[in-house]
Amino acid sequence: MSQCSHGRWRKWFRGGRRTMKALGMNNARMESEYLVRQAQERAMAGDHFTAVSYLKQALDTYSKNARAFTLLGNCQDCLDNVKHAIESYDKALQIDPDDAETWFNKGMSLKKIGQINEAAQCFEKCMDLNFR
Repeated sequence: MSQCSHGRWRKWFRGGRRTMKALGMNNARMESEYLVRQAQERAMAGDHFTAVSYLKQALDTYSKNARAFTLLGNCQDCLDNVKHAIESYDKALQIDPDDAETWFNKGMSLKKIGQINEAAQCFEKCMDLNFR
């Protein structure tokens, strides 16, 4: 990641703080969102190990960040920690049970470990949410 790219994210985040505050986000939640964005950058660059570290920090800062749990599941899945991925998806779904993407990702992880019936249920839930 180039220094310039990192600078743009920080500038965007500083400008976004006002918007997040206006939406009622507290400092812990804003910091968590910033760390999730850092994790997304690392994950997109293929550095899932570092992304996991950022996501754990994000969740230590604000434990109700469903998006952080979903991305943590995605990274764990890419690192072949499928059981941890499923646990992360479950935590995300406890916070936001209407997230179709998380249901789909959980289904894919379940399929990887041969739990076809459970995976099918996740895919069905995903379809239901997408066609509401």
